[in-house]
Amino acid sequence: MPARWRALWTALIPLLVVLGVGLACNYPTQRARPTPGLPPYLELFPELNSPPTTPSAAPVLQCTPPPCGPGEVYDCPGDCPGGCGTRCATPTAVPLARACPILATRTPPPSAPTSQPGVFVDPHLELCADRLELKVGQTVTVRVYTVDLGLPVYNLVALGKDGTGVMMASVNYENKARLSTPPGLPLQVIEVSAEMRQAVFTLRAAAAGEAELWISATGEVHYGYPGPATYTGVSSDRLVLTIR
Repeated sequence: MPARWRALWTALIPLLVVLGVGLACNYPTQRARPTPGLPPYLELFPELNSPPTTPSAAPVLQCTPPPCGPGEVYDCPGDCPGGCGTRCATPTAVPLARACPILATRTPPPSAPTSQPGVFVDPHLELCADRLELKVGQTVTVRVYTVDLGLPVYNLVALGKDGTGVMMASVNYENKARLSTPPGLPLQVIEVSAEMRQAVFTLRAAAAGEAELWISATGEVHYGYPGPATYTGVSSDRLVLTIR
């Protein structure tokens, strides 16, 4: 190569290097298009735009007990989770011949379930009265004790002349009561009180005759704490009072 061309190339090489760097720096680069309506941090981290997922809770089964007729009580043939399976039943008349105080315990039946080895769950009611015979104008105190039944609602029922049960009073564990004065009964309820483990009914004899009473109650039965638990109803034995 002639000397003059060699000198020309020697002068052009630095100029070409400078022009190449300038073109490389000014060449437009391709940028990601922002998502319309998203804030800048969601453009950088689109996964944050996804709503958080929460595990779905297991559905809690709850059933409303059926409406029972006069003299009927709630009965659960086995396990009734959430009250499902509860039915109405007529209690069997078993007159009591005992007075208060009584010990609110009994030997659990062989069918009673256990909450832990050797510990039976035996929801039931124990009923007694401070007297079994009284005169017109006198009062009698009827007590009911709950066993393995929480948050109870007590109902005092009397056997009417037509053979059906008649509601005389209802009271819950918070001592909220409703009294009734059905006609034709020899006893009248004059006072009621209740708590978690017992309820007390004071009645006055209004006429001579016999009065057949019992208590039904609904509440929670726990098979261990805090659960599982179920809603059920139980009924006491019958209490026969003689008024002279």
